[in-house]
Amino acid sequence: IQAQLKQLSGLVEQILSMSMEQRKNFRLNYEEIDLKPMLETLIRQHQLKADKPMDCHLAMMDNTTIYADRTHLYNMISNLIDNAVKYSGEKADICISVTVCNGYVTVKASLVEKIGSKTQIKFQVIDNGIGIAKKDQEKVFEKFVQVVRKEDDYQGTGLGLTIVKKMVELFKGTITLESEENKG
Repeated sequence: IQAQLKQLSGLVEQILSMSMEQRKNFRLNYEEIDLKPMLETLIRQHQLKADKPMDCHLAMMDNTTIYADRTHLYNMISNLIDNAVKYSGEKADICISVTVCNGYVTVKASLVEKIGSKTQIKFQVIDNGIGIAKKDQEKVFEKFVQVVRKEDDYQGTGLGLTIVKKMVELFKGTITLESEENKG
């Protein structure tokens, strides 16, 4: 019952996020966010809820801040960590890397209109999971599509990465996937 409740709760959250994103008056609520405490909290939460052992390494500079919508940034990264855990083997080994490009560490409110051109923060979630075949990699961002091998028994909605991609694009960013089967 708890597993089904967790699954249903995740589905409702994703559908609500998708419907909010499609509303014409949808707005991102930008604020300054210190990334390290946020990511450390996310990691602890995923370690507590993981149904398998999980090691997670966070590689980033201290005092890295970004001007973004906290709720949506949190949900995007949470979804990526969740997938990394879900599609790992018996133990999830994950590395979250945050790199600041172009020499900008802190983005102030006055720069919000220049976020796309001036500031680049690169997030990477690297795992030891089952990997995805090259031919299936573009499909992972499509609605209601799950790309898993037949012998694997993963449950999901096929909405998580679709929502992540849409939100990344609203942040004027891009998302890519690099994967090899059986290598994460």
